[in-house]
Amino acid sequence: MQKHIAIIDIGSRSVKLEIYALKDGTHKLMFKASEPTFLGRNMQHGEISEVAMTATLDALRTFKNHINNYDEVKIYAIATAAMRIAKNARTFSQEILRVLGDNAEFEIIPGEREAYYDYLGAVNTLSIRDFLLIDVGGASTELALVKDRKLIKSVSLNFGSLSITERFFRDNVQAHNISEAEHSVKQELDKIDWLKDARGLPIVGLGSSIYAMGKYNLQRAMCRLGNVTLHNHKILHSTFNFIYKLISKTMPEVRRDKLGISKGVADVVLGGLVPLKCVFDIINTRRVYISLYGLRYGVLTEKFAHSIGLISPIEPDVTSSSVLKLQAKTNCDIEHAENVEALALNLFDQTSKLHYMGDRYRSLLSIAAKLHDCGAFVQYNNHHLHSFYLIKESEIFGLNARDRLIVAIIAGMHRKEKLKFNRWKYFCFIDRNTYKHIKSLGVMLGIAEETSRIAGGARQLKCNIQQTAILIDIVKNNEKLIQPYQATGEHRKLNASLFGRNVLIK
Repeated sequence: MQKHIAIIDIGSRSVKLEIYALKDGTHKLMFKASEPTFLGRNMQHGEISEVAMTATLDALRTFKNHINNYDEVKIYAIATAAMRIAKNARTFSQEILRVLGDNAEFEIIPGEREAYYDYLGAVNTLSIRDFLLIDVGGASTELALVKDRKLIKSVSLNFGSLSITERFFRDNVQAHNISEAEHSVKQELDKIDWLKDARGLPIVGLGSSIYAMGKYNLQRAMCRLGNVTLHNHKILHSTFNFIYKLISKTMPEVRRDKLGISKGVADVVLGGLVPLKCVFDIINTRRVYISLYGLRYGVLTEKFAHSIGLISPIEPDVTSSSVLKLQAKTNCDIEHAENVEALALNLFDQTSKLHYMGDRYRSLLSIAAKLHDCGAFVQYNNHHLHSFYLIKESEIFGLNARDRLIVAIIAGMHRKEKLKFNRWKYFCFIDRNTYKHIKSLGVMLGIAEETSRIAGGARQLKCNIQQTAILIDIVKNNEKLIQPYQATGEHRKLNASLFGRNVLIK
């Protein structure tokens, strides 16, 4: 089996490269790059221009040099809308293959296949079960209806951010231009009879214009939580309308300087948001979730699944899989983590009438328990601090940025030493009531950790909730342990401030 996979996406606006290492039944991103080539711009008489072809081939030569730095690489190159419609695509394909070499597979994929790869990328990194996916590229837009994580219907439409911009916003942006663009897009969307089945479903959005909108929204809220924050970020319909109107009233240079939209996207961002605006209006939904994983990740999951003999490239439980991978990367003691998880959830369930936190917080406590010791991979001393950082900065698919931060804080609070956490740094994610719940969960995790250490193998607690105390019996092999134990002063102090009761472990 090859040691690396390189995915090259030859799109209408840019060419992108991702190189993944394959090891121990998993994959890891090692390198990525992007070069703007505008393959779909100014396609006179339906042909790709010499300038665009030269830029693309130069980018591919650069990518090949990067690929040559890795051993045993299989290259999968795919081209999308611009190459699908270009009259000179066959001749250009031969030039592409000459640059990439004999170990490359190159394909101009049909629109429905592009939608399928988008679906694979999204469904394997999000926990949403029912949604309408939209990927606005440079020259095409893909839609896919997903129910119970299964692809039901898909379609590829011949318009995108670049083609809409060139047709309607080439000179300037006026209200009538926007109306004409929206009318044109809605005419095409009205032809999709199954779109009515997506009414009320959340949207999952991909594409550089949608990413730019999400980045601006985070910037506007002063939320910064690492490079993976944008994935699974939710934008409400009302917020989208505000940003859409703002972008429609600004020139490209203002979008770059004031809104922080990159130079290559600022010119076409409005054209890229028009299809999303029309879909919002038609299916009458309240929210869109941004996915950073689409076409290229979809290709990766398909090729990787085939290489290790999996029947399906669909991950059954994306969050559990991500947690297991992070445990493996950081050499976690799985048995200890499972013991602590069981004890923490026992405590959570039996004190539910004291906190009323619900299933979502229970799930986050479960994940924090599984990962609470991952920081020991960096250094055992102060490993709770390392756990906080590793979880906060890692990709845990299925969690949004807020949930991932909550898990990180809970894990960071599991030891007697206090986690020095500045809530105001993350005020857009953590309000006062949320932080109160987090501290309660941190106490539960700390008690579970201590109980596991003194009673190795124990997975069950029995709580006796009294007016001033919570008495805990440790159960191991269906028998109560006799050795008395009282929680540390730190935990007793925290618990008294959160639950109004001392915790005594008997």
